[in-house]
Amino acid sequence: KVVMPLTRIDSAFLDLDAIGGIDFDVNNNVPTFKVDATTHRVGIGHNSPETQLHMLGSYPTLKIQNSNTTQYASASIALQGPAGDERYTKILHGNSNTGGTETYFQIEQYNASGAYVKQIAHYSYEYDYWAFSTGATGTEKLRITSSGFVGINDSAPEVRLHVFENTGDGSSRTLAMFQKNHTSTSISGNMASNGYPHALILENQDSSSDQGLSSLCFSKYTSGSQSQAVIAGISESAGSMALTFNTESSNTVGERLRITSAGRMGVGTNDP
Repeated sequence: KVVMPLTRIDSAFLDLDAIGGIDFDVNNNVPTFKVDATTHRVGIGHNSPETQLHMLGSYPTLKIQNSNTTQYASASIALQGPAGDERYTKILHGNSNTGGTETYFQIEQYNASGAYVKQIAHYSYEYDYWAFSTGATGTEKLRITSSGFVGINDSAPEVRLHVFENTGDGSSRTLAMFQKNHTSTSISGNMASNGYPHALILENQDSSSDQGLSSLCFSKYTSGSQSQAVIAGISESAGSMALTFNTESSNTVGERLRITSAGRMGVGTNDP
């Protein structure tokens, strides 16, 4: 066997089509790198590549690294559709400052001329959040923070689910809708979460006491403090719940009406 350095391969020196391809560094009949000239495929660790580039190994990894550390330097993969639709999507990992300490993962859209159109998704390694954008220019519509808070149309959610609609487009429409298709015509039997087709459940999961409540708050910003009203389901004992209506007067919320678990109604009293 003769081993010699090979520094150039082209049609003038080696006709791959004529010989069907070439294998490099074959070990146990498996080449480290294979060019199949018949199918025009490349295999890495694979003797019979099934796609244009086929990698095979234990936890195989394709690494693309940018050696540049300037601001906004990135390494990326571009995905483009068939001829006739020259737009493409770029998946990239980059940094937003010099030195690469503020890194991010991002999905972007480009037009047929290769010009940037908009951001589709963004993950910040430094601040640990996901942001998803839609629209012609890529306006952020959904964010998931490091605390697990979800903001819809809000980039700084303050609670587990924060939905916001500003004045202008959409402000006159319903903010949220829950729809369910079922044939139930009465409320009876087991009302547990899996026992009845509720559209929405407000549940207090504290089991340390048979007393407790779940509530729904109505709030309006005012020139002073917020004005509020509350509807609350209050557990009187195990398996018994009352419903109360509470309003705010002079910055104090108080119960105004109660329907007990026995069906009695009290106005101005919590024990009718």
